[in-house]
Amino acid sequence: MQALSKGNHISSVLTNITNKELIASTTLLSPNDFNGMVHYHDNAHFSFVLKGGCTERKKNSYERFPGSITWYEAGEIHQIIKVQQPSFHVNFELSPSFYTVYGIKPETIAMAISGHPDARIMMLNVYRELNMPDDNTISSLELILLNLIQETAKLECVGVPKWVKILREVLNDRWQEKITLTELSIACDVHPVTISKYFPHYFSCTFAEYLRKQKVNRALALIKQSSIELSTIAFACGFADQSHLIRTFKAMTGLLPAAYRKL
Repeated sequence: MQALSKGNHISSVLTNITNKELIASTTLLSPNDFNGMVHYHDNAHFSFVLKGGCTERKKNSYERFPGSITWYEAGEIHQIIKVQQPSFHVNFELSPSFYTVYGIKPETIAMAISGHPDARIMMLNVYRELNMPDDNTISSLELILLNLIQETAKLECVGVPKWVKILREVLNDRWQEKITLTELSIACDVHPVTISKYFPHYFSCTFAEYLRKQKVNRALALIKQSSIELSTIAFACGFADQSHLIRTFKAMTGLLPAAYRKL
């Protein structure tokens, strides 16, 4: 078993930028010479598949596709068992001091990565920043990450109304449906005005923005499949048409779908 210290990966590190609390990096897994050794990392990290993908194993095997994001606890044993094509990843690695400085628990970060619609969009922005770094890049990325975590922590705090958690589950499960405010109020057993008034407070965006983020998240993996037309993806992900998909994707990620497909 191999132990990987700060900044090291089984994959080849292409770019990285670091401070005392975190490291942001891009890495590449090659099909012909990837390291399939069982290993763990001294620091917790999470990884976004920008292109390609691989098969991994923790307790069980699972596939990682473009647009997927995976959390690895410090010391968590895992293994890459198959790489069929070059796989490019964007990573955030967190040192123990990160939790101390900001008073954040690892499980809060894990929840933010798995449940927040901004997580994948954030990782695309990280990729863009790593390609155009300056003296402020790492601080900017740290602020983006902290905002994401704090928004998730707010939803888990004691005293958050039960209907807020129900609403999040409904929106995550029924993202592709044209669900009305009346239907949501019935599902959450709360007045529509209450949802309308407090949604921006608990979700840090408008109702419409939240749904658009969900749709962009679903589109990420499909766009990487060059055989699927953008018009088909737009329909499958609930956009009005291809133009609507292109405008929304560009506004949220800074990239046109065609440019993201070619990365």
